[in-house]
Amino acid sequence: MLSTKTKVIGAGTTILTLTSLILWMVASNQFKLEVSGDITCSGNAFYSEVFRRNISDCQIFWNVTSINATYKFSNKNNTELNFSPKVNGYDCYIKDGRYKTGYRPLDKTWNLTYRYGVKYEFMCFVFKETRQTVKWSLFAADKKVDPILFGINISIICDSKTKKTNKTIYYFEEITKEYTCNGVAIVNNSIKTGFCYTNQTNTNGTRNLTFSHKFNSGNLTNKTIYWQENITLSYVDYINATVCPPTGFKDETRGRSFYCSKCDFNCYLRGEYVIMENNNDLNTGCAYHIPTGKSTCRFDSDSIKRRVKENCYEVET
Repeated sequence: MLSTKTKVIGAGTTILTLTSLILWMVASNQFKLEVSGDITCSGNAFYSEVFRRNISDCQIFWNVTSINATYKFSNKNNTELNFSPKVNGYDCYIKDGRYKTGYRPLDKTWNLTYRYGVKYEFMCFVFKETRQTVKWSLFAADKKVDPILFGINISIICDSKTKKTNKTIYYFEEITKEYTCNGVAIVNNSIKTGFCYTNQTNTNGTRNLTFSHKFNSGNLTNKTIYWQENITLSYVDYINATVCPPTGFKDETRGRSFYCSKCDFNCYLRGEYVIMENNNDLNTGCAYHIPTGKSTCRFDSDSIKRRVKENCYEVET
């Protein structure tokens, strides 16, 4: 017979986060766990008249059912939901038909009683950066729960071409140099330096120094010294390189492309927008809002608007 005795799980356990709480549920084999799958979302906050607070398009759902007993979780501290990488925040709810939204807000303690045989349905709104991809991973026994919140992916469209370029390659080479003295040669082995003086002496009996240099080896018979020097040499290497000058942007998530070069537009990313400005007329252009996929445009004439719609991307009217 299945037990319906209430079991209290308190703060003295190792359950420190909501993630570890769910992990404990899976590992204990006392609960049935269902988790929503991967979605693509922006994670931007916007106000909901129904919830009367900010929500986002990033929603995760999971259901928990106790299969052989009633469990009461008691925790004095906040219980956090872990994401990788960290998100800006989240708000969680539990299914409750007494509320207009159908969900009751939960505080961060998650002090709940899971009654035997009852399915408890949870939902969280997650707030993150638009292009950020976030993972929430759980591993237990042979089960892996790994929902991913994919960000909105904006890529660069470029015109791939092969261009022949040249590059000067520099390298060093060691050579042996020599000097033969035609006058009086003196070698100082202690400092490995050779000196060459004129044959003729001055009126005061001295000779003029014509050359001196450190040496690696020498031959006093022929009055020649030798030494090594590094010289810099170079050659030109010709390379076929692939270049890809940017011509626009693509919203990979929604499958929309913006071929800016076809409309003589200057395109660039600025915050949450793809900005498209006419190079010849700053009063003509568009701004594409990445989180919502909506664009606003300004045109000086219908002909420009038609050209943009036909060649660049579908302009919303």
